[in-house]
Amino acid sequence: MAAPDWSKTDVHQHYDSPWLTLPPSEQALSTYRPKLGFHPSPVRDPEDFAAQLKKRTLFGHPRDVVPEQPNLDEFLYLPEELSPAPPPVEQTLIPPSPSPNDPPPPNHFLYPKAGIFKLRKTSAFQRGYVYTTPYNRENSIATDHYRMLHVATPPQLTPRRVLDPATQQLQYCHDPVPDCIQMVPGVPYAFEIDGNPNELHTIGAVHTFESLRHEHDFCLSMTIRCL
Repeated sequence: MAAPDWSKTDVHQHYDSPWLTLPPSEQALSTYRPKLGFHPSPVRDPEDFAAQLKKRTLFGHPRDVVPEQPNLDEFLYLPEELSPAPPPVEQTLIPPSPSPNDPPPPNHFLYPKAGIFKLRKTSAFQRGYVYTTPYNRENSIATDHYRMLHVATPPQLTPRRVLDPATQQLQYCHDPVPDCIQMVPGVPYAFEIDGNPNELHTIGAVHTFESLRHEHDFCLSMTIRCL
């Protein structure tokens, strides 16, 4: 039996459609061929569909469910679990202001802009400390959404080579980035949502080899790495 010539048919058409006619040489094979094309879903009654949705597992952020705050004590580290690293020196991180000589961002773009971060002592993070900055959901979400879609890389992030007077060797460095802070290694950063110190949204952290030395499992990690 010869193989059917699929080029004579339209894969977007349904073989059971009354307005589709197969070539005579393929009519006998049509019963053995899988059905192709789009199968439209049956029209659902809106009330019945809404009732079925209520029975399903909720995903995302349902509007008709009031969230309950969990017990915050369950999310605190014990004193013996906290990092033995010394407290950070910087109490407040203030981003530098732009200079009149700084080049402007490209058209329709914006440079990133950070807030003022203050150091807090807390057991919610294993480091024992966190840098926080206020974040107002009502006023900041729309603004940040626009800025994230139009963000551009500041030119100060491009490294340049300079001569180190002490070693007489060329090294890479960059200038301070306007409106941005330099993250302290080993300390997490978080948003303080709507002025609530117990409602924190972690932004991130940066680590160096030196900052990792204070972690409890550093020696174990290095041992495993050497094996």
